[in-house]
Amino acid sequence: MIYSRPDADDLVQDCLATALSNRACLQHPERLRGWLLSILTNLFRMRFRSQTQRDAPCPIEDFADSLAASVLPGEWSVGRDLVRAMEKLPSEHRRILLLVHVEGQSYHEASVILGVPIGTVMSRLARARHGLRALLESQSSAARMR
Repeated sequence: MIYSRPDADDLVQDCLATALSNRACLQHPERLRGWLLSILTNLFRMRFRSQTQRDAPCPIEDFADSLAASVLPGEWSVGRDLVRAMEKLPSEHRRILLLVHVEGQSYHEASVILGVPIGTVMSRLARARHGLRALLESQSSAARMR
């Protein structure tokens, strides 16, 4: 969500520090992952709202290059296209796609983490998928026309 590795590292460190200092609040240890993601999301929101990030966000090209380096050599352009399309989505759509499809959270877990009703998760996810599909198709069409 941040596209800046140093800021992401700081955010994770803050999340772990917050979790450790509030570990007595964790009533269900089997829900640790969701609890940590909730803390991380809340810290991200606070940081985003206060605009106190120390570094300028990493350009999307650098993030795309990093992702492309982590995929199979023949699929690097697909990874770059995916990152570019994700960057164009609203942040609420990026978050829901990452939570459900990358982190593997259920709709219920995503609703708890984001603090929204499950119906909102479902509608955002549908809009995010549709938007991502449209962006990827338009990128593909543009590439074929070149």
